[in-house]
Amino acid sequence: MERVNIKSEEEIIQRKSALMLQQIARHAQVKGKSVDQLMSTSTRWNEQELVEIKARLKELKKEMTLGGLSIREAREEGRRY
Repeated sequence: MERVNIKSEEEIIQRKSALMLQQIARHAQVKGKSVDQLMSTSTRWNEQELVEIKARLKELKKEMTLGGLSIREAREEGRRY
């Protein structure tokens, strides 16, 4: 896999969105449907709604902690249950 230097959060979102659309297209092909048929049941967001959601998620992120655990420690703790 080719490594690409990503410069901004916006680029990350765009790349992930493109990958998700590719996955949706593959899924549609497997199911024998068009992408429009699969997307017609999903919610479509306008740009302003997405900006507001992004802002709310950033605020929530500030409040979230792992209680002093590293990501690895939290993952291992989660595996115990």
